[in-house]
Amino acid sequence: MLALVGAPAGVAALTIMAETFPAETRSAGIALTYSLTVTVFGATTQFVIAWLIGVTHEPMAPAYYVMAMAVLSIVAMRFVKPPTTS
Repeated sequence: MLALVGAPAGVAALTIMAETFPAETRSAGIALTYSLTVTVFGATTQFVIAWLIGVTHEPMAPAYYVMAMAVLSIVAMRFVKPPTTS
């Protein structure tokens, strides 16, 4: 069920990433962007969630973290420039 909800967002993200980079550097640009994002957020998420639960004593802290990251993503998407056609 989660895959059905997340698939459209994934497709949109990949499309935006593909249109952001010029054709000559598209592969390297997407690979670097994806790798850095997964490394930074994937490597720190468990520590951040454990810290949030420890500090707040709130079992819903992981849900709040996901919501905060969703808001951050929406704000970031607001600043993506539309592709120019040439």
